[in-house]
Order: sequence, then C-alpha cells, then structure tokens
Amino acid sequence: MKINNRALIKVSGEDAQSFLQSQFSNDITLIKNDEIQLNAYCTHQGKIIALFRTFKINEAYFLEFPADLLEIVMQRLTMFIFMSKVVLEELSNEFISIGITEKPTDTKMVFKLFSAGYLAFYPANYPVNTAVDFDENIWQKMLIEAKIPEVELATTEKFVPQMLNLDLDEVNGVSFTKGCYPGQEVVARLHYLGKAKRRLFRFKTTDNSVKVGDELFSHQSQSAKKSGIIASVITTATGNICLGCLEVSQQNETIYLNTADGAIMEIF
Repeated sequence: MKINNRALIKVSGEDAQSFLQSQFSNDITLIKNDEIQLNAYCTHQGKIIALFRTFKINEAYFLEFPADLLEIVMQRLTMFIFMSKVVLEELSNEFISIGITEKPTDTKMVFKLFSAGYLAFYPANYPVNTAVDFDENIWQKMLIEAKIPEVELATTEKFVPQMLNLDLDEVNGVSFTKGCYPGQEVVARLHYLGKAKRRLFRFKTTDNSVKVGDELFSHQSQSAKKSGIIASVITTATGNICLGCLEVSQQNETIYLNTADGAIMEIF
C-alpha cells in the first residue's frame, strides 16, 4: 500500500552517527541494517516534536515521518548541526514508501517495522503496482493494531515518550543508557523516579468525526486537563479505530470524545 504524505530525510557525513546520537531518544548505534528503529526528537521539556522511523543504509541514516512536520524538523536539525560534518538531504519526492505484510524482493530498501510488516522504498518513477492498488487504510490499521504510534503536526509537543509507550519493549523507542539528548533528564526522571500516568491505548468508535488531536474525556478523572489525546485514526466499515494516550487510572471508565456528552470511545 502506498503511504501518502510522508517525508524522508537522509543524514550523512563523517559525524552523522554522533550527531543523531546526541539528538534522538534511542541508541542510533544499535540500528540493524534491515530493521526500523523508532526515535523521538524531543524538546528540552521532554515533549516529542517528531517521531522518526529511522533506518540505515551503509553509513547514512534515513528519517521517515509525516510530511506536515518537515519544515519544523529541517529547521531544528539544521540549527543543532553547528560545526559537525553532517549533510541533510530531503528526499521526499525521490522515493515512494510502501507498507506491506510480506517482504518484497524487488528492492534493497526494505525494513522490518516490528510486528506490523515491512516498510519498502522505491524510486519515485518505479512502476510499483501495490502503490495504487490497495487502500492505505489497510496499512494504517495494521499499525494501530500493533500499537505503533505516530506524531503529526496536530500533536507535536503533546506527548512525552512514555505517553506513546516508547519506553516499553514492544516498540523500544527510548534508550536509558545511551547518554544525553534534548529532554533526556525529564524522560529519565519519569522512568526512574516516577510512574507514567498516561499510556497508549487502542480505541474504537462508531463516530466517524474523530480526528488526530481530538481530546478524550472521563467523568471520573481528577486531572485539570482532559484525560487524553488521539494520536492516530483510520476509518473502517464499522467506524473508526484509533491510538490515543489516556490516563492509566481511567482505562476501565467510560471514555468520551472531546466533551462529557461526546461519542463513546471503547478500548480494545
């Protein structure tokens, strides 16, 4: 299935690895050649600006993420390069990305994305039939079922990594041994001294109006804020399914969309 509205950045140069290691939440040195690694790019307050699907080819690194964050990401990465020997190249229009359940054999740029399947990349002019013959919702449904999170423009700086379960083994998007990166002190403090009050859950609803960035509400919540936020959503024949962060204490309560009398959001 062709995945639309995605950006792709190539990071190369003598200092590419050390530069990314100092910027991202995960341990860049552990990336395997045929697998995706998730990396949160955080503010100094620990809030996620962007969540990258990161992979490596030879000595170059590639960052794949929603296209609506491209300008923000490029500006911030460029700002922190300083004197490092790093080259940033935006390749969004040079490749198409395909989400697929079985590993394709007609491209060398194919990477395992946890239990969801494979992410493959082809030159933009390559005649890939799967790019047009399948509904992208099939791929997005697999991501939601596998609890692989997303950060878009509507949710940038809304989550700390624990809210998206990035500290858990299933997605493993945070290293607590790699050293410093922006926001590391906040993320580590929550890990060692606290307990995540909000986690990522799957939801389903018959209301087709739900969208990324919508809020979740519980009558029983004691929080001054809303109980959670929708992170990703796709439409199915029977309604919408979503990923959203929610107060852990509210997971067995009735959850509503946006307001106290909104659509019911059922955890599954």
